[in-house]
Amino acid sequence: MNNATPLVGLDVNFFFQIANTLVLFLLLRHFLFKPVTEFMTNRTEGIKDKIEDADRKNNEAETLRKQYEAKIADINKEGEAILNDYRNKAEARREEIIKDAQLEAQRIMDRTNVEIERTKRKALEDLKEEVVDMTLLATTKFVDKELDKDNHEKLINEFIEEMRVEQWKN
Repeated sequence: MNNATPLVGLDVNFFFQIANTLVLFLLLRHFLFKPVTEFMTNRTEGIKDKIEDADRKNNEAETLRKQYEAKIADINKEGEAILNDYRNKAEARREEIIKDAQLEAQRIMDRTNVEIERTKRKALEDLKEEVVDMTLLATTKFVDKELDKDNHEKLINEFIEEMRVEQWKN
């Protein structure tokens, strides 16, 4: 039973198998491995480019977002400043209106006081004239009986003079 053949022999078939394997390897390498490797390399580079592009766009978007937030903050500050300006103008206008109203009220009070004083003086003058007239009438009736004409005129002039001095005191 020594007839056994070795599994691997060094005959011509062995060299053909090695040559076939080498030719198959070279063909596969040229037509399959090389294109697949190039495809994979290109695909990897494309993915890297897309990731870098996406990162760049994300960074640009973040920058734009920050710019818009800054603009919104500026707009809010500007709006607040405008509101404060209008509030200040409204407050100033309110104070101006109040001041004008107070001045007008004071003018009315002054005119009223002047009118009251004028009316008061007129009433006092009228009252003094009536008192003088009544006094003269009463004095005339009383004095006509006891005084002569010269004394009577003297008494009237003195009374009128006293009334004028009283009037200047008031």
